[in-house]
Amino acid sequence: MTMNALRWLVVAVCLVGGSLRANAQDAAVAPPAPEKPLRVLLFADGPTREYQFARRLFVNEQDKKRAEVSACLQSGDPTMPRFQDLPADRVLREFPASLEGFDLIVAFDPDWTRLSEKQLESLGPWVKQGGGLALVAGPVHTGKLAQPAHRKQLKPILDLYPVEVDEAPLAVQAIHMPWRLTFAAGAADMKFLSFDDGPQALAHWDAFFSTTSRRATDEDRQRIAALIADLDSTRFETRERATRALEKIGFPAQRQLQKALEGKPALEVRARIERLLERLELPDFGRGFYSYHPVKKVKPAAEVVATFSDPDARLPDGKEHPYLVKMTHGQGKVLYLGSGETWRLRLFKEAYHERFWLQLGRYVAGK
Repeated sequence: MTMNALRWLVVAVCLVGGSLRANAQDAAVAPPAPEKPLRVLLFADGPTREYQFARRLFVNEQDKKRAEVSACLQSGDPTMPRFQDLPADRVLREFPASLEGFDLIVAFDPDWTRLSEKQLESLGPWVKQGGGLALVAGPVHTGKLAQPAHRKQLKPILDLYPVEVDEAPLAVQAIHMPWRLTFAAGAADMKFLSFDDGPQALAHWDAFFSTTSRRATDEDRQRIAALIADLDSTRFETRERATRALEKIGFPAQRQLQKALEGKPALEVRARIERLLERLELPDFGRGFYSYHPVKKVKPAAEVVATFSDPDARLPDGKEHPYLVKMTHGQGKVLYLGSGETWRLRLFKEAYHERFWLQLGRYVAGK
């Protein structure tokens, strides 16, 4: 090789090396690829409180170019404007027949019976191909899923539910005091339940569920039951003593007194119980959730994430009532929430409610 050729070879190597180093440096400082916007459909019969707060959160994400939000309300006059924070083309007059443009559907107690056969049948394949479906139970329409008259029509959506819901007289079982959720062993690994990036994923839930008042123990319940029985004594002194004792016990006796009323007691006993209930002071029982939709059972392929801790809300087998349940369907996920009450997180810390819904949305959508 001549000296000239050698010189040109050295120059070429230097140029190539410099180019590689420059590319490596550019790659090191290049900004990460922008997060793909989450394409969300919010679907509800009416603008419940849970729906309104969740819509505002996702619209905020849309303003930051992290989401694309559409909404469909079944109730109200379809000719009137109903959303002040969404463009007109994002306000759907009916549930879309094609779901290809969405990553996530959040359904807030919608009336599934109003969907056509084609609309219902589009849900299963969409989830199976990777769509995410969050189902929020409510007091108006969720119970229809258990009615025999709708079973055949609603089979496509029933197949997607992680639980078999029950048809309760009032649809949602209302509780007169807040109850915490009991999280399953693997819940700590589910990012959407964490309110920060620290190792204690569920620690902030404990702070939210903290209580300041004592609840009835098993011993309390036994004593209360005996005193309620004494209200029906043939001796006036015994009835008076039991009334005064129940009044001193206070709010922990409320549940059993209400159940005693349901037994249609004698007129005097009924009058005493009603007076007691009027006099009971209602202390601050901390924070939690007040209702759950009753379910018959959890499907075998589903996983319970959290249960409702009220001891009077147990399943026939004695287990706590399922509240947060997830299930995989093909490549997609379905998540069931037992009531539309996560807005109560805002009463503790607004950021917790925001983080819960935004992380839940991406988790269910697989993003």
